[in-house]
Amino acid sequence: MSALHTYLEHHCGNTRKFWRISVDGDTRTITQGRIGAKKAPAPKAKTFKSAKLASNNYKKEVAKKLAARYFDPTSLE
Repeated sequence: MSALHTYLEHHCGNTRKFWRISVDGDTRTITQGRIGAKKAPAPKAKTFKSAKLASNNYKKEVAKKLAARYFDPTSLE
């Protein structure tokens, strides 16, 4: 299975937040923070028992963020 990556953004007035998730094998990594922040965000990784479980969790997390009105900026290109 190839690695999965999604990058989403949320704009509310002058505040712009980003959220990035990736899955590589059985490791899922989430990074989130404010765009233009002075401090770099710390990624949070979680290891699952199998690559399939990590992939299922990835899909669930992406759906939750899209429901929270985040959008994929590459969809505008």
